[in-house]
Amino acid sequence: MFEHLIISLCLQAVIGFATGNWWAGAAVCAALWIGREQAQAEYRWIAQFGDGDRTKLRWWNALDPKVWNTHNFFWNLALPITAVTIIGAML
Repeated sequence: MFEHLIISLCLQAVIGFATGNWWAGAAVCAALWIGREQAQAEYRWIAQFGDGDRTKLRWWNALDPKVWNTHNFFWNLALPITAVTIIGAML
């Protein structure tokens, strides 16, 4: 459940200590999880509504609330991004 949070904090720490720019670490983590979760939402949409056919997918279908749940949105996306943003603001 906390895997994405731990990965984000470690990655931000590596980038922050290496470059001195903790905002860069936050940006990398945010981009990583946004891209990953969007791709996961696309796959869920294709499986649920696209009959397994990727050509039916449109760019906005990954934003469909029917393919998101609390785990995907909160634990995998919002929590890690919020944590690294707070750390970036503090340091």
